[in-house]
Amino acid sequence: MVKNAEMTLDDAINGLYDFRTRPRAIREILRHHQTTAAPKLLPLLDDIDPAIVWVAIRLLGDVGESKSVDKLMEKKNDPENAQVAVQALRKLGVSVEQESALPSSVHTGGEELKEGDVETLYKSVLVIPGAIAERTDDGFHVQMRVGEKNFEIYATFRKLEDETIQLKVRCDTGVAFQESQAKKALELNAELEGGCVAVATLDGEERFVIVDSHLTQTSDPQELRNTLQALTRIAEEAQAKLGS
Repeated sequence: MVKNAEMTLDDAINGLYDFRTRPRAIREILRHHQTTAAPKLLPLLDDIDPAIVWVAIRLLGDVGESKSVDKLMEKKNDPENAQVAVQALRKLGVSVEQESALPSSVHTGGEELKEGDVETLYKSVLVIPGAIAERTDDGFHVQMRVGEKNFEIYATFRKLEDETIQLKVRCDTGVAFQESQAKKALELNAELEGGCVAVATLDGEERFVIVDSHLTQTSDPQELRNTLQALTRIAEEAQAKLGS
């Protein structure tokens, strides 16, 4: 096999599923398969991996596939993918309102995450070395330190209709969102393992944030601590690349 030979479309689509080959697969689709990729990308919108869904939405906007509008409009109403879906729809010439939404880290654990677990999870964060945490009306706010840098983490709880509680965790990269950086964010998102780049409105400003790219079915305090520390390390990496 010739090194760096052009990938077939099928190989590129399969390459999206491995974080090690995902960056090259994205580049191959955009460079060599823009006119034929859409039929292969559309089924990915229903994939069980939220990172794959995010990449597929973004790519459908980039390849300019008008037949994907109906599916992208559905994703616009999905809180986990609304931001990237709005951007993709605009690239396709569809006028839609800007929405602020992001992928989420969801803990519905044990059998269900209940009110008592919220306080337990908050208290578990207090034992992380160097972490400063405070309760908020809808969750808690944590300041984590990596080297000489501080990163802000926002954990938000929301009660669902079935009375279970959803926990969303976002780590601010410290980098303001710019449309010119969106493609770089997509490529970076394809490289990350254990987290992905999204956009959220924090204190009235759109910012790049890192969220857990895997839905975790646990309310275990140690897993939450591990998640917060991992997202902070990924945010440091993203800050260096998106802020450059």
